[in-house]
Amino acid sequence: MWKHILRNKEFFRADVMWRLGDATKVPSCSQPWFPGWINQRVISREDRSPRVAELFDFEANQWNADKLSQLFQQELIPQIQTMVHKPVRNSHTEDCLIWGRSKSRRYTVKEGYRLMMEGQGGQLQPWQCLLWEEISNWKGILPKIKIFLWRLISRALMLAPNMHRRMPRWSPTCQRCNLENEYETHCFFFCPCSRAVWFCSNFGLRTHDLSLNIVQAIKQCVQGRTKEEVVFFSMMMWEIWKGRNATVINHKKFDPVEINMKYSAAGWQIILDGSWDTSNKAGCAYLIFQRGKIWKIGYNYHTLQSPFHAEAVALKEALMIIQEGRDSGGGEEIEGYTDCQELVKAVMERDISNLSSWQAIEEVQQIIQIVDENQPAIWIKKVDRNAVQQAHKLANHARRNTVHYIGIPRAVNEIEGEIEGSLNETYFQRVPEAPP
Repeated sequence: MWKHILRNKEFFRADVMWRLGDATKVPSCSQPWFPGWINQRVISREDRSPRVAELFDFEANQWNADKLSQLFQQELIPQIQTMVHKPVRNSHTEDCLIWGRSKSRRYTVKEGYRLMMEGQGGQLQPWQCLLWEEISNWKGILPKIKIFLWRLISRALMLAPNMHRRMPRWSPTCQRCNLENEYETHCFFFCPCSRAVWFCSNFGLRTHDLSLNIVQAIKQCVQGRTKEEVVFFSMMMWEIWKGRNATVINHKKFDPVEINMKYSAAGWQIILDGSWDTSNKAGCAYLIFQRGKIWKIGYNYHTLQSPFHAEAVALKEALMIIQEGRDSGGGEEIEGYTDCQELVKAVMERDISNLSSWQAIEEVQQIIQIVDENQPAIWIKKVDRNAVQQAHKLANHARRNTVHYIGIPRAVNEIEGEIEGSLNETYFQRVPEAPP
C-alpha cells in the first residue's frame, strides 16, 4: 500500500493546503493557503513572496487590499477577503498543513488509498460544478451520456494515466496514436484519431484552438451553439469514448468515418478509393451506406492514366450506383469520403483548371454535373487515409486480379475467395496478400 501511495504522491499533494494560525510561516505566493488556490493558479506580480502575515492588518482585523492587488489576480482577492479562518496575532494555534479531501481536514492512509484507487474520484470543484449544472440542463441528451460527461469533467474516466496510477505497468500513452499521454483533452480532441472525427463532422470544430483543460475545452466547444449542436457534440464525445474503448479493450481499429456516419444527416454515405500502378493498371472501389447501414460495395478494374484518375472514376461509379437505387432510398443528401484533397477541391469548388491529370477531366465534369443536378446536396469530404482503408484494399484487389464486382456485401466471399466477406458492423477484413 505504501509503495502505491509514495508512487502517487503528486496525487495527494494537490489537495494539501495551509490552515492559518499567526500566518508567519506561510509563503503567500508559492503554497496554497486559501480555498481557491487548490484549483486556480495564483500569479504573483512580484518576485518576492512575502509571508501571509504581512498581507493582513491585525489592528483593523482585515486584509490589506492594496498589498493583495499587488500580488494576486483581481478575481482571487474576494476569495481571500471572505476567508473564515483569518490570521490571529500571537495565536496559540500554529500554522499547519491540512488535507482538502477529508471533512476532518486530516489525512489518513485509509482515506488516501481509497481515493487513489478511485482515480480522480472526489467532489467536483466550484468551476467544475458550474459546467455540470449547465450539462445537467441540456435537453435531449440520454442520462447515460450526462453521467459520462460528469465523469469526464470530474476526471474519473479510466484513461491511460489513471490506469497507470493504479497499475504502473500500464502505459500512460494513448494506445490509438502512441504519441502522447492519454489525458482528457488528448483523448477527445488532440489525438489524431479524434481530430479526424471532428474534421469529418459537420460540427465545425477547430481542435488546435482548444484549451488543454477539459472543462475549458468543453465550454469552448458548446459556447454559442444551438440546442441541436450541443446534442450532436455530446453524442460525438460519447462515440469517441466508445470507439476508444473498442480499440483499447477489443483491439478494434478506430474508424472516424464510421462514427460520423452514425449521426450524419445524409441518407447516403460513400467510402471510396483508387489504386494505380505505373503500368496504368487501376482499381476503383467504393462502399455505399444507406442511413448508416452497408448497402452495396463495388470494385472494378480499369486502365487509367493516374492515381487521381482512379479516384475520380471510383466516385463517379458510386454516385451512378446511388442514382440507380434512388427508388429505395429517397432523395436524401449524399456524403462522399475520400483521401484525395485534389478531388474534393475540384468537385466542391467546381474548378477543373488545375487538375494533375488532364485525362480525368471528363470524369470530374460528369461528377460535377451529378452534384449540380442532385437535390438535396452532395458533399465530398477529405478524410485521413486510414479512414478509407477498406475501400483501398478492395481497389488493390481489383487492380491486382483484374476483377469486377458490384453487389451486396455478403456475396463477396462467394464471388472472390481472396476477400473475407464477413461484415463486422461497417468493417471489411482482407486476407493478407503479398505486396505489389
